[in-house]
Formats: sequence, C-alpha cells, structure tokens
Amino acid sequence: MQVEDEVTHVVDRVMRGKVYDTEAAPEMVSCVTLDRHRFYEKGEHENWPNKADYSSDPAGAANKLLREAVRRSDFPTVELAVTLGADPLLKSTYGFTILHEAIVVTRSEAFVEHLIENWPQLVNECSSQGSTPLMKAVELGWTAVIGHLLLAGANLNSQDFYGRSALMRGAMSNFEMSAFLLVPLGADKHLVDVNGLRAVDLALTSGNARAATDLGGSFMAAVVPGYVGS
Repeated sequence: MQVEDEVTHVVDRVMRGKVYDTEAAPEMVSCVTLDRHRFYEKGEHENWPNKADYSSDPAGAANKLLREAVRRSDFPTVELAVTLGADPLLKSTYGFTILHEAIVVTRSEAFVEHLIENWPQLVNECSSQGSTPLMKAVELGWTAVIGHLLLAGANLNSQDFYGRSALMRGAMSNFEMSAFLLVPLGADKHLVDVNGLRAVDLALTSGNARAATDLGGSFMAAVVPGYVGS
C-alpha cells in the first residue's frame, strides 16, 4: 500500500503541475568560480584529467571530468567541467546522455533533479537505441524521478527503436505500478511495438500481473485474441 500511495502522490503532483516533494538535499556549493590555473595543478588527483591531457585536448579532458563527476553524483564538479569546456549534451560511446547515466548509475534523486533543472533539453534526448531518461526511470520504478521528468516535459509516448514506450517498458519490467502511474497521466496503452504487441501483451508475457490488470480491467480480460497463456 505504501508504494501505491507514493505513486498516487506523484500522479497528483504532476497533474497539478507542482514539484514533487523531495528530502532535503545537502547543500551543493558551486565550484564554477575555481581559477583555471588551480585546475591545471590538480593533475595528480585521480578524478582530474592531468595537465598534459588538458593542454593537448582541453575539450576531451573536460568531458572526461564531466563523466567522472556524473558517476559520483558530484554536481559542483559537473558545473566546473562545463565551465572548462565540457559539453553536457554530448553522448557517450554507448549513446547515453549524462541524464541517462545519472538515472541508471547514481540513484541520487537530488543529483538527477539538478541535471534536469540546469539542462532541461536532456529530458527528451534519446540514446542510440531510442531510449529516453523517462523509460529508464520507469524500468527502475523510480517514481520520484518519473515525477520530475514529467514535470519537466518528458514525452510519455515516445517510442524507442523497438517501438516500445515508457509504459511498455514498465510493463516488461518488475515495476508493477507502471500502468497505475502512467495511464492517468496520458500514456497511450494502445501503442504497439515493432512486433505488434501492446503494453498489456508485454505485461502478460513478462508476468507483470498487476500492470496487466490495470491495463486490461482484469487478468483474464487482458488476454488478447491469439495470446496463449503458459
């Protein structure tokens, strides 16, 4: 019941257009005023690109610093890296933005919220496979971050390269409350993927009974023509 109450709270917050309540985060002091010459002298620190790297490839060194900062949920250093020339919109070799990585790796709500506030254009950026940050948050069942993303304008019905929306990916995951949360907010349960499957079909084949029930009215009513139960 606690999870259902939390999901209901997120739905209410998003529909009212208010910011989701978060626990008080520790104060994050900006480092963007740090003198660049002091940055050069930090080459011996494991988290800092060395002086030679910065001299030969300033942008590359700054981007390396940015990625390290994201993995450590270190927002002041993220700001510093951007000041030194890092591109916050640059995607990794796997096609992920820093927002994708923050959601999957850091598990820090305050850090994710900082990224959204400072670079809202990241909210609907897709990975090389068409995955959005919202899809990742839904797969993880991270309701607070789902709320932040939706308040920032995340597209609920964006589909990845396999034709799967956030609702579909939630139905395939262990996030049982995915349909309960997303459908009232506008998720289209009639979308189909490249194989012609809807969210309810994916929920059934993945064993997500709660999502299937929320999508179909009852577990048996959710079975579509041609579906063969195990």
